[in-house]
Amino acid sequence: IGDKRFGDVVMSKPDVYNIQVRYEYLVIVSDGVSDVMRSSQIAELVRALDGDARAVNDYRMAQFAQHDNSSVVVVKFDEGASLQGSGSQ
Repeated sequence: IGDKRFGDVVMSKPDVYNIQVRYEYLVIVSDGVSDVMRSSQIAELVRALDGDARAVNDYRMAQFAQHDNSSVVVVKFDEGASLQGSGSQ
């Protein structure tokens, strides 16, 4: 990954962090969602729909008819999970 001809602008070695997960979900939304819903609304909906990203997006489309595109990504973590990786430090 990366392109050596661009030097330090594009790196081929990622920064890696180990974290203990304290949350049930990681939710990433585009501005087509965040422009019409508050973070708390999105969080409540994700929990109510058990993390179903498609259902969250369908709800947004039905409730807030607008002509902006929208994307929803939901990552559900197992209880007590930790994320680890390796690479450059």
